[in-house]
Formats: sequence, structure tokens, C-alpha cells
Amino acid sequence: MPVESGPTRLLPFSQKFEEGYMAYRIPEFQQFFLEQYVSVTLEKGDGLFFNPALFHAAGQNDSADIQRSANLLQISSAFGKPMELIDTHPLIELTWHGLTEMYKNEGLSDKVMAFVGNVAEGYPFPTNLDRRIPETAGMAPSSEQDLLIKGLKASWTKDDLLGELQNMRQDARA
Repeated sequence: MPVESGPTRLLPFSQKFEEGYMAYRIPEFQQFFLEQYVSVTLEKGDGLFFNPALFHAAGQNDSADIQRSANLLQISSAFGKPMELIDTHPLIELTWHGLTEMYKNEGLSDKVMAFVGNVAEGYPFPTNLDRRIPETAGMAPSSEQDLLIKGLKASWTKDDLLGELQNMRQDARA
């Protein structure tokens, strides 16, 4: 893929940008990206590996006669989010009472945090970033685990929590 065929555009070090993924909405950042991105000429058999938080975009094929083709592989880390979907709703519904009792006795102890980590999702993606915009200081919207901790601190009832979880799931849809 020669540069005129539009290989992937990358913005070096952008994975460290404090605004995170949502910066793509900032017009000044969009312009900065267009002025500063780099592209790499790729030959048959080449591989390009990068942090998914690095700002990247497809390049424009300005050639008249090059039909580009590439394989895109998204690889999950061994310590990352599994590829399967787990319905946490029944787990949370069945364990909320026990979790609130444990929290009343122990606060946000390691044991309570481990409990939360075992019944709720800690990774908030995939999601609809138009409806679930990350908080100002965050680089991602809140997760189910964040919501459970918020519910514990605010003494939510099971119905309150399940309603908030339902809203989160609804807002996450495209």
C-alpha cells in the first residue's frame, strides 16, 4: 500500500491525550490530526500494530488505479475483556442484597471490591459515545462496576440499581 493509496493514518503519542477518545469531536483536534498524522507505506505481508487508544483513521485512496486490500485484526489482551458477552443482570439482581450488607459492615474493602468485580462489567465498551459521553476527567464512560459502587455509596435499593443499569444498557445501544 503506497501512501497515495491511503494506508492507515496514525497520530503518534495521541494515546496519551488527556481528553481521550472523545477528542475526535473537537474541531481543533480534527484539524490538528489532519495536519500531523503519519502514514506508513505497507508491502505485502507487512503488519502494523498499535495501541487502539492511538488516534487513527483510514486514509483516503487518491490513486486512480490502486485497489487496496488489507486484513484488520483486533486482538484482545490476555488481561483484557473477553470476547464473549456475559449477562450480568441476573448476577447483580441476585447478589445486590448480600453486597449491600457486606458494604454496610466493611465499607469499600478489598472483599467488597472483589465482589463488585465478579458480578459486574468493569469495561464500558462497546457503547454509544453519543449518548454515554465520558465524564470530563475520564477517558471512558462509567462501567457497571462504577454504577454499583455509586449505588452502594448512595444506598440504592435493588430496584433503583436495576433501573440505572437498564438505562445504561439502553444508552449504550447504537
